[in-house]
Amino acid sequence: MDLERVAPDPERAASLAAMAMLRLESISLLRVDLPKFASKIAEEFYDALLELVTARMAKDGWKVRTDQLGSHRATLAYLQRFPEFHEADHALAEDLRKKRVGIKYYGRKVPPDFLRRREQAIRVLLDKVGARAKRP
Repeated sequence: MDLERVAPDPERAASLAAMAMLRLESISLLRVDLPKFASKIAEEFYDALLELVTARMAKDGWKVRTDQLGSHRATLAYLQRFPEFHEADHALAEDLRKKRVGIKYYGRKVPPDFLRRREQAIRVLLDKVGARAKRP
């Protein structure tokens, strides 16, 4: 992985976790019109996931090397260090990353059905990562 050792930063970890929680709260506001905001909701889920993983990395004393391409992939790959994250978790995180790339760089839309089918699994993954981020 393209990580480097740094001093643990619990303040940064707490700040990132708080931002992730704010993103998750905003999803309830966007859900009022799921067909219109499905892409935005998918982005918020992905960004919250990335922030929670980054929070855990900050707490553990790791950061992604900024001189490398693929920093989001390297960040998500950090979860592979922990046995509670299974292949399905990694596949879901990668699917969200690809959806976000499609939205951000190609103007693709996420169909509302994607969220209807996957939202529960996304929330379970976020809860798992959040629990991991809160551990000492």
